[in-house]
Amino acid sequence: MDYIFLFSMPIILGLILYGDDLIRILFKPELLPAVPGLIILTGTVPVIAILNVIRRHVLLSRDKDKVIFILALITTGTNIVANLLLVPPYKHIGASIATLLAETAGMGYGMWYIRKKFHIKLFYPGQLKYLLATPVLIVPWKMEGLFPAGFSSLTVLLLQILFSMTLYFLILFIIRDDVFYKYTKRYGKSFIKR
Repeated sequence: MDYIFLFSMPIILGLILYGDDLIRILFKPELLPAVPGLIILTGTVPVIAILNVIRRHVLLSRDKDKVIFILALITTGTNIVANLLLVPPYKHIGASIATLLAETAGMGYGMWYIRKKFHIKLFYPGQLKYLLATPVLIVPWKMEGLFPAGFSSLTVLLLQILFSMTLYFLILFIIRDDVFYKYTKRYGKSFIKR
């Protein structure tokens, strides 16, 4: 679960901060109205990841096919009802909200079930460090105007993202995050050997 939070928190904030720029640079400016929907859908990143952990690693390994089916019914049913209610007035924004609500409903039921039946808790206070380290991404985002005028928008965006990642992982290094250290030990050795 720590890996989910380690990577999803900066992805979410990164898409919120840089969504406009990503759409404008990588696609067409006509697609800018899709940014709010993209931002809402970023919330599904950790939700779907947690739901997959519940399905694959907890329920499937215990032959709880009936519960997996109930999860699918809850997710699908919530998605249908929420789309019927939200899409007519809010269009693509309503569809994004419906998807987030549906996946969150499925995750909520799954978390409740595995806690009740197997006494498994997926969240613990130590995971808050990823949430608390993530706002450092705002620093490079605010520095956009400091880059020389000759830099292209894509170059500035890539530098901001690179600086954001560096700051985030530097914070994890400073606070001696166990998951970060384990990850860098495992993959750092193989990278150095190359």
